[in-house]
Amino acid sequence: YEEDEITKHYACKTIENIVSHEGASWSDAFTECRTAILLFAIVLKKESGDQIRGTAASALSRSIRCNANILHPLVGEVDNVNARDGLIGMLRDTEAKVQQSGLNILNYALIHEESRSIATTMEEQTLLPVLTSLFERSQTTVIKAKALLSMALLIRLHPKWLLAACGARVLAMIDRRPTDMDKYLAESYDAFVITVVSLVPRVNGGILGEVERLMASKEGEANHE
Repeated sequence: YEEDEITKHYACKTIENIVSHEGASWSDAFTECRTAILLFAIVLKKESGDQIRGTAASALSRSIRCNANILHPLVGEVDNVNARDGLIGMLRDTEAKVQQSGLNILNYALIHEESRSIATTMEEQTLLPVLTSLFERSQTTVIKAKALLSMALLIRLHPKWLLAACGARVLAMIDRRPTDMDKYLAESYDAFVITVVSLVPRVNGGILGEVERLMASKEGEANHE
């Protein structure tokens, strides 16, 4: 971590290449918590150039893909930077490779219960605007698709994210679906719609339950008058 920029870049690139071979036995030594923490620290170091931070971010997300257990320690702090703030910083980064890696990490975290709190404890007002901005403004199809998948995963975890998505005009953006799309982006659109549709009965059940509770409460008050 304290080496010069060129050495660090070569080290990050080597790790990125090794962990790209998912399932290979030789990659195990590079998918450990200590390595992940060091890579995350390099990504968050703004003094480093975009190229080295992009490579470190890619190596980190690929390491997590190989070994999801290294996600859990990142929920804490890395070099006195809260990991949630660091992840938001990756999503807001101007470097597309850092953004994409940040989305990968977020999605891995949302899939694995042990590390899910890195995202679910974020305020909707903090995370959702960043995701909608990536979906709406990114020039990269993959980033658009991954941002859409992130929102779908959040909505699947808790209905509050669906309410926040409605407030952020996400559903209106989905409704303006382009007719000609990349296959990955089209599949992400479909996954988002399926997630929202599957959540409707749960939301309706919650609303009806609350209405019934209020009606029962009023009936009880009327009987006591």
